[in-house]
Amino acid sequence: MTERAPIANTPALWTDKLPEPGPSDHKYTRGHCVILGSTTYTGATRLAAEACSRIGSGLATVLCTDKADIYRASLPADIMVAEGGIDMVRRPNVLLSGPGGCSDGQAELVEHSDHQLGLVLDADAIRLACDGQMANRDVILTPHAGEFARYFETRQGSRVDAAIHAAGQAGAVIVLKGNETLIAAPDGRSVLNTHASPYLAKAGTGD
Repeated sequence: MTERAPIANTPALWTDKLPEPGPSDHKYTRGHCVILGSTTYTGATRLAAEACSRIGSGLATVLCTDKADIYRASLPADIMVAEGGIDMVRRPNVLLSGPGGCSDGQAELVEHSDHQLGLVLDADAIRLACDGQMANRDVILTPHAGEFARYFETRQGSRVDAAIHAAGQAGAVIVLKGNETLIAAPDGRSVLNTHASPYLAKAGTGD
C-alpha cells in the first residue's frame, strides 16, 4: 500500500468548520466541554479548562471528586466546578480525560458515558481507546511520542504510516504531538502542522 502524504495544515482546511456565534446564540448553543479533574496535577486540568473556554465553548465544567476547592479558587470565573458524576453536568457535548492523569474512577466514567458524547483522551486516558472498543464514538487521542510508543504497537515505516495505522486500529483521530504535529484519521487522511514554536517545549503546552 502506498503511503498518502499528509496535507499541510493551513486555515483553509478548518476555518469553515469553526462555528461563529450568531445574534440568537446563547451558552447552551455553543457547546459544553466537561474536563475530568486531576486529583494530583491540578495545573494540567486548569490549563485544559481554560483552553476550552478560550476556544469558544459556551460552557466549560471541571468535574471532580476531590480538589474542588482548589479548582474553584484558581479557575477563571466563567469555568464551573461540579462534584460527582456526569449526571451533575447539564447538557454536556464533549468529555476530556487525561490531563494530569486518569484514575480508575475516571476511566469507568469515560467507558460508561453516553455514546453521544464526543471524547478527547490525553495521556493516561489514551489507553481506554487502544482496544478499538470506542470505534463507534467520536474520539480524538492526543499522545506525544512517548505515549504513542507506549499505547500503540510499533511497526516499521514512517511516522505518518504509524499514526494512520494506529488511528485505524483505534477508530479515532490521532493528534501525534511534536515539533511537527501529525493529525491522522482512521480513513487514511493526515494533516501535518509545521507551525510550532520551540518555546512550546515545556510542561503544560499539550494541555
